[in-house]
Amino acid sequence: MNKPAVQLKTLVLYLFYSLIGVLFLNSLSLTVGLNPATLLIWLLQIMPLMLFLTGLHRSRVRTYQWLSFVVLIYFVHGVLTAFTPEKLLLGLLEVSVCCLLFAGLIALIRKGRQVTSP
Repeated sequence: MNKPAVQLKTLVLYLFYSLIGVLFLNSLSLTVGLNPATLLIWLLQIMPLMLFLTGLHRSRVRTYQWLSFVVLIYFVHGVLTAFTPEKLLLGLLEVSVCCLLFAGLIALIRKGRQVTSP
């Protein structure tokens, strides 16, 4: 892979892990403090994302395609969270990370197709 593609992949991985972190903050806001319920909620939220972890690190275009669909579910979750007044900032943060991750994934998909097409 060329240097811009490597930088784009690094950005996508950073945004992917940022989304996991935002979901952790969101689950912390649902309960009082860090307890087993918080961790259970967080694990349930990130379980679909964990399915894509190895494919992301191995630069598989098909993984990027499927993850771009799944990210839209988290986008909807962020919009719904933003409509709760006390969670407005968390919701907007989740929406922002999802939009950036989606754009990065689309760019990686385009780069992957350019490399594999004749």
